[in-house]
Amino acid sequence: MATATLPVSTTATTTATKAHKSFLQKIEGAPHTFASWFTKEWKKLYAAQPKIEQVADAVLKYAGPALQIAATAVAGAPGGAAVSAVLADAQTSIAAVSGLVADFGATPTAASVISGVQANLQQLLAAEKITNPQSQAAVEKVVTELEALGSAISAAVSAAQASASTPASTSSASSVAPVVDISVDQIPGTAVESGELVEKASAVQVLTQQ
Repeated sequence: MATATLPVSTTATTTATKAHKSFLQKIEGAPHTFASWFTKEWKKLYAAQPKIEQVADAVLKYAGPALQIAATAVAGAPGGAAVSAVLADAQTSIAAVSGLVADFGATPTAASVISGVQANLQQLLAAEKITNPQSQAAVEKVVTELEALGSAISAAVSAAQASASTPASTSSASSVAPVVDISVDQIPGTAVESGELVEKASAVQVLTQQ
């Protein structure tokens, strides 16, 4: 009897590909950022597109020391302790996001945490609590990087959700194994008309009873 070979679903692969492309388009479209530079340099070195996890990890590792530079520059200044506390909290959150992206890729949770850190840093700048020019420049740079990364992750999440919600195409009838109706008299070695099949069945029954 013929066996049917069902087609392998490509939904997961398509979803991941669309999400990856959306992510890279957002990153590459963010000019004058470390994120964009890293992506381009990666392609030069490896002649391949970096993965979401690799880009995110590089950007977040860049942001951590940049915030440390800002915190060091404001140390000892009026209000420096409060500013340093906010920057330290931002560093902790960035480290957490790095782990989330490494383990789960682009997710709404990662995008939300990045957005929260970005908002806190922007409030810090808006309140003019950072008076040191070096610290201001460092925090502004981190905000720009987080904005690019957060936007790219959100784009990847949206692309993945849109792709996953697209109804999967149903397999055609030809991919289903046909039901073959074979009558008994078509089987080689059987002869219903002569009663041989009945006699063979009776003989088997006798043997099994002994």
